[in-house]
Amino acid sequence: MNTPESPAPEASPSGDDHRLEQMLRKASSAYIDDAGFTARIMDALPAPRRHAERRRYGLLLGAAALGCGLATVLGGSDLITFVATTLEEMVAWSALPVPGLGSAFTVGVLACWTMTAAAGWWAWSQMRSTR
Repeated sequence: MNTPESPAPEASPSGDDHRLEQMLRKASSAYIDDAGFTARIMDALPAPRRHAERRRYGLLLGAAALGCGLATVLGGSDLITFVATTLEEMVAWSALPVPGLGSAFTVGVLACWTMTAAAGWWAWSQMRSTR
């Protein structure tokens, strides 16, 4: 577990300093057995924390909820009318069959599958980048 470090270049020592430096360099290349002490210490250390990442996602979720709440309060009846009209259009749009695939697949199903795949890919790439 002991790894020798490369020293920074300095002015060459003289006399006793030179001999001492040679002895230390020779000793540092050999492994010093610590009877597993280093491994036990490394195992006893706590796992790395991920509180900052959770806090960031919590703040994002809270901001989104606050934005939706403000939009609902400030939007009033116009917002309700818009959401109802949009949902009606989405229902009509998702009932259209995909040409060539019959009625088993609809545009809405394919859109949901595509969005789910995109979200999964994004989550996977975020997981890989945090390692």
